[in-house]
Amino acid sequence: MNRSSYMPRSQADAVAWSQNFVAVIGPTPLLFGITADEAQNFARIVGELTDAWAVSQDPATRTKITIRTKDTALKAMKQYARYMVGRAQSFPSLTDTQREQLQITIRKTEPARPAPPTEAPVLNVLSISGRTVKLKIARTDGKRGRPAKALGTILYVCQAETPDAENVSWSVLANTGKNTLEIPFPPSETTDTFWIMAQYYNGAKESGPLSTPVRAVLVAQGLQPSILSKSEPVKLAA
Repeated sequence: MNRSSYMPRSQADAVAWSQNFVAVIGPTPLLFGITADEAQNFARIVGELTDAWAVSQDPATRTKITIRTKDTALKAMKQYARYMVGRAQSFPSLTDTQREQLQITIRKTEPARPAPPTEAPVLNVLSISGRTVKLKIARTDGKRGRPAKALGTILYVCQAETPDAENVSWSVLANTGKNTLEIPFPPSETTDTFWIMAQYYNGAKESGPLSTPVRAVLVAQGLQPSILSKSEPVKLAA
């Protein structure tokens, strides 16, 4: 049970809650991060509340004075209960099972950070039409789609005769969630050799291992702006 507020709203339930708290910590308060003196003080306060509650609920003794005494005892219990619950909650060894026994808030745990992808994608050049390259992003095991927890794929490009993962001339080419895509390259008056590689990333933007680079030789066509002129060089994470 995930309790958002440990103290019940009704007075009767609050009295029962305090009695349960005392009963649970009574034998072994140190297991809950509470000293014996603190446990005895709270037990005394709860005992006074229990007596005042009984008197205020009995028609024969229910008066404005006994009701006021009950309200005062209830307020004192709640004030000391905040201290006791704080002591217990700050105890490093306190478990959710113990919190359940004490009927106090079970704190939500932070979701585990997703692990970076451990699988490198496999790139295949399906076709080259002029200066447009059609790529397929596949998995090493041949399964369809991306690995579990992989949100998308980052593609990198380098213009060189041979690829070098440590070369700062590698630049981000595309960020995609597709498995097949066409990438148009700018025109050039020379035949150019490009290398393309990729890596999966997760929802925390953490990247996995890099794929083996694939080569794309693009024939001369049109003017010669550099494909890298519009993107900053990047250092690649292994």
